[in-house]
Order: sequence, then structure tokens, then C-alpha cells
Amino acid sequence: GGVRGTPVMPPYPTPLPVRAQVLATEWIEGEQLARSPPEVINRLIATGVDCFISQLLDVGFFHSDPHPGNLLVDARGRLVLIDFGLCAEIAAFDTRHLTSAIVNLMRGDVEGLVDDAITLRFLPPDVDREALLPPLRRVFEQGRLAAATQASESLGGGGRRRGGGRAAEYSAVASKRRQFAAISRDLNQIFFDFPFAVPEYFALITRALIVLEGIALTGDK
Repeated sequence: GGVRGTPVMPPYPTPLPVRAQVLATEWIEGEQLARSPPEVINRLIATGVDCFISQLLDVGFFHSDPHPGNLLVDARGRLVLIDFGLCAEIAAFDTRHLTSAIVNLMRGDVEGLVDDAITLRFLPPDVDREALLPPLRRVFEQGRLAAATQASESLGGGGRRRGGGRAAEYSAVASKRRQFAAISRDLNQIFFDFPFAVPEYFALITRALIVLEGIALTGDK
């Protein structure tokens, strides 16, 4: 079987003698996912994301060094995760509250999200909630409106179907980028104005997802 709950294959330990500082595993032949054909990348990237989210929210122990050289595709077309020399552990308490934070994020529950951020040590308990909540709500409202606009355009068939051609498509993409940039600026300002901190485990898992995003963009070219 693969990594818990996902079809991702790890190299299994060998019977060779090991020490506390050395882990010997089987050798796996494969091509780097980042160098694979776009159709292979597009097929496996969601599997990789599922794998790391499962490690974060379910297993509580995750691979912390997922650079492109550690993500392979084997001869059977399976995603292989190698080199477990750097791993990190997350307490069950934190995995539960990360799940709660994701639910509150999807619901747009800003107050609940701030509660989770305090519990998860992203914010100190004495943060000025009355000052933080209004700008945070504005950012969420911007995101909601941007998502609603995008959904409406998708239902309408997009720029080309409405007769706008390629120029309309480029204009739509540019508009989405401006919306995202505006939301990012406001969110960055909030992070600057308030005492946010990033726990070590979250920085590591974020790095993993950024690597996967970079590989996914390679598949879109």
C-alpha cells in the first residue's frame, strides 16, 4: 500500500543494519515528477497534495523536504516519495484545530478563524480582536466577491464564447490577477500590523505545498 490513505508509494526500509541516525531504504527507479510529461504531472499532482494534507491533518507526521528530486514517478506510473531524512511531527491537538481552521475558512467564519489562530499559536491570546476583525472581514468579503464574479463568468461561458475572442480572455485573466494582488496586499498589511507568527511545522508543510504548486505550474505550460 501507499502512504496512509493515498496511492503514493514510499521506499520501504531494508533489513540492512541501521542506527538512530541512519535509515536504509530500498532503491526505487523513477523519473522526477517535475520532468514528466504534462499529462502525468496533471494526473499526479492532486495525489501529491492529498498525500501532504493527509500527513498534516490525519497522520500528524510528515515528510518535510519535498523538493522536486524527492518526488518521482515509477515504471507503473505511481507517485513515489523518497528521502525521509527530514520529517516533522504535529500534535493531535494541532491537527484537530487545523481542521477546524479549514472549516471556518471555507465558511467565512472570521471570528472562529481568529480563535483557531490563537489556539494554534499564530496569534497571541491578547491580540486586539476589535482592531483585527474589521480589516480581516473586508479581505474575506473581497475574496467572496472575486469568487462570485469568477463563478458568474464561468457560467456565462467565458470571454471567447461571448464573442470577445483572445483579447477578452487576456483581459479576464488580467482582471483576476489584479483582484488577487489587491487581496494579497490587504492581507499582507494585516500580517504586518498584527503580531502574527508561523509555527515551524506550518512553515514546513507550506513549503511542501509550494513545491507541489511549482510542479503543477510546470504541467500547465
